[in-house]
Amino acid sequence: MRSFIFVSAVMPLALALTAAVAVYADGAEDKAAEISAEGISGEELALITDGDYSTVFGADSLRLTFTSSEDIKAVYIIWNEPPEEYVISTDREKITVGDGFMHCLTELSEASDAVTVENPYGGEICDIYFFKDMNLPDFVQRWEQPCRKADMLVFSAHADDEFLMFGGTIPYYAKELDLRVQVVYMTTHWEEQPRPHELLD
Repeated sequence: MRSFIFVSAVMPLALALTAAVAVYADGAEDKAAEISAEGISGEELALITDGDYSTVFGADSLRLTFTSSEDIKAVYIIWNEPPEEYVISTDREKITVGDGFMHCLTELSEASDAVTVENPYGGEICDIYFFKDMNLPDFVQRWEQPCRKADMLVFSAHADDEFLMFGGTIPYYAKELDLRVQVVYMTTHWEEQPRPHELLD
């Protein structure tokens, strides 16, 4: 069964807000749930739950607490740029995330109905998703650190050139020959949002 909690509509309150949530499950009807958030307005919450990389919420220091009527097992955050070290916590655990990935999935050791995302260095969040189990949708990415020692290093002038110019090279050597293949880009695209996200996708 694949299911996730996705904030789909918002209704601002005094210091917190409540949002309607859809819990998706294969072969089952959608179930209604409630989620509330502190540290962010209704309009700001809408920016990070619309599935659009071009809309972001950012601050010099972030502390956002989400409470749900459905237990949360994992948090998937899509940052606008690689973030500094941050913390995802519940009343049972505190997870320091310091891998620097823009699209980052964090699994909780134990599901909880309240999750806090805290980044004292600030940053910009494009989208955030909450999952009730680890049967994740296909759009969720699980990144690994670069190879410490690669069998093949592919230099690409721009993002996506490795596919356009070396179409079958990477799949052949990485998949067919089971070699460690690492791509190095010679150009960054930070000023061309949302191209970095398209690259990761």
